[in-house]
Amino acid sequence: MGFRSLRVNPTLEHAFYADQYAAVELLESLVRDESIDGTFSRPAREDMPSRRYLLDCVYGLQMDEYWPGMPRYYDWHEEFDDTFELDDTVEQRIRDLVEEAGFDATLSNDWTFRDLSI
Repeated sequence: MGFRSLRVNPTLEHAFYADQYAAVELLESLVRDESIDGTFSRPAREDMPSRRYLLDCVYGLQMDEYWPGMPRYYDWHEEFDDTFELDDTVEQRIRDLVEEAGFDATLSNDWTFRDLSI
């Protein structure tokens, strides 16, 4: 997946702000897709499975002060008069997906989406 995953994550991240229900369906499909294999290289740390890397897209969904970082020239607060609230069912689906994929094994019992960051 490598280089392409670098493009997928920002797109998924934006998708949550556009339509969180469609975005979580796409995230579930991608994380469950066993044809996506390989690892994502991280300097000075262990490589991360590519499907696990996809979960980085939910990093900021529960934070009021966070908005997608790409494109870099966007000022979300100036350009978009919008607010975002993560639906409880979408949050639970993400949590279930993390558990189903076994990616919660290295997380604390009270993990947050910020803990999914690469």
